[in-house]
Amino acid sequence: MTTSTPRCPLLGGVGWWLRQFSDTGEGTLPAIAQTMRDVGGGTCWMQKVMDGLDWQGEAAIDPSTPITSVATLTAFAQQTKSLGLPLIPIVVPRGANPQAEGQEHGAIAKAVGCLCVDLEPYSGFYDKSPLSTIPQYLSALRAAAGNAYLILQHDPRPYGSSGIGMPGAASSFDAICAQHYVGWSSIGWTNVQQEIASFQALASLGKDLYATVWALGDLSLMSQFWNAILPNCLGFSVFAFGYANETDLQTIAALPKPHIPTPDPNPSLVAALKQIATIADAAVKGTASGANSPNSSVQEQRLLPSVNGQLGIVAEHHHSPERRERPDDIIVVDSGNNEQPKPQGPGVQ
Repeated sequence: MTTSTPRCPLLGGVGWWLRQFSDTGEGTLPAIAQTMRDVGGGTCWMQKVMDGLDWQGEAAIDPSTPITSVATLTAFAQQTKSLGLPLIPIVVPRGANPQAEGQEHGAIAKAVGCLCVDLEPYSGFYDKSPLSTIPQYLSALRAAAGNAYLILQHDPRPYGSSGIGMPGAASSFDAICAQHYVGWSSIGWTNVQQEIASFQALASLGKDLYATVWALGDLSLMSQFWNAILPNCLGFSVFAFGYANETDLQTIAALPKPHIPTPDPNPSLVAALKQIATIADAAVKGTASGANSPNSSVQEQRLLPSVNGQLGIVAEHHHSPERRERPDDIIVVDSGNNEQPKPQGPGVQ
């Protein structure tokens, strides 16, 4: 498992995916954060911020979402971070103007430090120009983002991948967080072993590897997938806050989080300390083997890192015990004329 840089807030944790504030019963930033964190076990906030060149908080989309510019997004990110949930903004490229979209989305990434791109070849996603223009979008995105951390969130099924130009498209990104929606029983997405193999195949891309899971269906299948890939997954994105009910939230919170080894803060110092420990250990063994006298007692001590745990208190919240009605499914047809159901996702207003 490659270890991502600290630039990714999803590293070692769980990020709840939210389309817009009107999808929630909480309605306000502090209340949403409380439920995400204290009920859903979230460690970061994944928020859709743009659809093409339209901000999610615009009047025509959802004025209750307080994001209408890079400036308001930056302020939003500071607020979520202060509430214990660093932000990963999400954009949905539509292709109406690939160059302009790439530049604007790159500016978002540069301002916040990271960005998740929901790039899909379906109606309601990259549908306003030919898929052949995707490289133009990606080139503009990467150039504008600078060294910001870019995450690709795509559909790993055959057409979802080939339609966006995988594996070549992955070269513009630092990480892959594909949509492994096993447990979405209503469309037959139920083969756990197949999904595990799909996740494992993405390792060949050489990118930091995360996973997006479906928390709105058969949670036992989703949990099997989660536990199977846990040793090789850097973090989990969960779809979707606002539609998940309280049981869904609690189930996600109870699942184990990835264990990410903490890198040595000072490699030279650590190496020196290890050398000293080796010399001391050799001296101790020499003393112990050469003497059995009462004065030759030696005690070995180990220094262990301290871990400060924090106990979260689940406060009253407004999340419904029932799942909210999900957006209607849409049918997309791949190049082989095979109908593939796809949720009316964040790209569809």
